Amino acid sequence: DIVQDLEKFPWCLPDECATVAIASHVVEHINPAGGTFIHFMNEVWRILKTDSEFMISAPYGTSQGQIQDPTHCNPCNEITWEYFSPIAPNSKGALWQIYKPKPWKIKFNTWNVNGNLEVVLIKMKERRDNKYD
Repeated sequence: DIVQDLEKFPWCLPDECATVAIASHVVEHINPAGGTFIHFMNEVWRILKTDSEFMISAPYGTSQGQIQDPTHCNPCNEITWEYFSPIAPNSKGALWQIYKPKPWKIKFNTWNVNGNLEVVLIKMKERRDNKYD
């Protein structure tokens, strides 16, 4: 068993040691201040093998479930994940260009504004030229 503060980097896991990562009702607790959420996403990317999946479930950003819990500090919605994908379907990578985090492909993205969102991201291979297809 590993006990790890998810907001302290790097984690005590080696690079590319996992084929799947699951965050069930975790990301809404990661403090976005100072880029901590982006560092968290980059750390998940680091420990996953290329083409591996990161499955996320969280309350929708404006839902009662998100707002009611005083420990929820990171509201996410369906567009949040486009900041992590250089090939995001709606923004065509424009949101990713703002912060240029480690690259993810959005495989699955579903939500209910009065409930939860569920997302599956796939770790993409990083390109030095930042040109993704």
